[in-house]
Amino acid sequence: MSQALDWYYTAQTKEHWRESASFILGQPDCAEGRIYVFGDTANYQYLVGKSRPRLKLIAIPPDRAATTRIEPPGGDCRVILWAADLSPSEFEQLLSTLHLEHSCMRVTAFYWAFVVTPDAGDLICSSEPISGVD
Repeated sequence: MSQALDWYYTAQTKEHWRESASFILGQPDCAEGRIYVFGDTANYQYLVGKSRPRLKLIAIPPDRAATTRIEPPGGDCRVILWAADLSPSEFEQLLSTLHLEHSCMRVTAFYWAFVVTPDAGDLICSSEPISGVD
C-alpha cells in the first residue's frame, strides 16, 4: 500500500509544471498554434519545445496582463492559456484581469498550474470573442 504524499499538494514543486505540460502534450491535434503563457516563456518552452516545436508560446508579462488581448486559438491547438507558479487565488485574479469569460472556458487545475481550454459544449461562446480588452 502506498502512502499519501501530503507535502506534494501543500508545497510548490516542479511536478505541477510537468503535469500541466503533459496535459497540453496530450491534447489531440495540439501540434501548432499559439498558447498564451503567464510570465516568461522559457520554462514553458523547456517542457514542450522539443515535442511541439511549432507551438507558439506568447508571454503575458505580469505587469501587462490588463492590456493583453487574448485571441481565439489559432492552428490546431485548443489551449488558450497556460499559467504556472500561481496560487489558485492569483490565477483567479489573472482571469479577472484578462477579462476571460468563465462560462466559455474549461480550467484544468494542477495545484499551482492551470490550463484553459474552450468549453466545447457551449455553442454561444464559440461566436463570442474571448477577451473584451482592446
